[in-house]
Amino acid sequence: MIGKMKKLSGLVVGFQRDQWFAMRRHRPRGNSVLWLPNVVIFKSKSNPGGNPKKTIKALALTMLSFYAALILLFAVLELPTGINLLAFLASPLLAILLLVGVVKGQRDYKEFRRVQRLQQDPSAEKAAEAVNHLDTRQSITRHFALQAILPVCSGTPGKLVKHLTTDLSTVANLLTDRLKEDNREIQRSAATAVKWFTRDYGRVFGPHAKLMSEMLRQPDSEIQADLAIALGNVGASSDNPTDFAKALTPAVKDEDPDVRQAAAVGLRNLRCDRTVRMLRHLTNDSSPEVRQQAQESLQALTAKPH
Repeated sequence: MIGKMKKLSGLVVGFQRDQWFAMRRHRPRGNSVLWLPNVVIFKSKSNPGGNPKKTIKALALTMLSFYAALILLFAVLELPTGINLLAFLASPLLAILLLVGVVKGQRDYKEFRRVQRLQQDPSAEKAAEAVNHLDTRQSITRHFALQAILPVCSGTPGKLVKHLTTDLSTVANLLTDRLKEDNREIQRSAATAVKWFTRDYGRVFGPHAKLMSEMLRQPDSEIQADLAIALGNVGASSDNPTDFAKALTPAVKDEDPDVRQAAAVGLRNLRCDRTVRMLRHLTNDSSPEVRQQAQESLQALTAKPH
């Protein structure tokens, strides 16, 4: 009973929180606004001067539509035995939960605006601050946080690392968690960030190598290419490079030449017999870019001292 009540309370707060954040984010300037949750936002053109009566009417319609949406939400929920739906809707508890949702939604909006400003003028200090927002609730905020990080860590992640207030293992956890999201843009940005971080801090990402290798089998070529290079970076500091060379096999056989080329880049860091065989295979690739990269990686690999 208590567990179901907590779950129901969490749903109410979360629903209110997300709707308040969406309304604050999308609300146009002006007083007369109607917000239908997840459907539409409408600014009355008949109230350019902010007529108080029309403002009150619009706000009333907003609250009614929101309340109706809550009723529909509860209608599809399985309420704990003994709880009357109408009684719950009219209870002080609901008002408290809605208020909590508003407070959290407003906090989400302020965080969103802060991160939005960070990505508009990125620097090492701002990128380090953006790292702290990678696990926030709102996906758009996480997206902007990644956009603040990428320009700084591109090629030179050490600039960002100097200003971090958390350890690198936490950063690795945050970035790889973004790879698991449903949002493709977030996944792509996270994969690019992982590629750059693993160049200098590959060992820290070792615990996440399995996730990266699994994602080589998904259909997005940009993500595959970045993670193929990242796996090579991680494997460079591993005691068993053969395992990483084996993990890159799907990228070597991928239909997209950009992915195969990235696999050749990643393989240059993995000193083992399997790597040499895979690179020699790629030197006969149908793509001239892949053949050239495979030759360069093979030469770099054989030139390295044992």
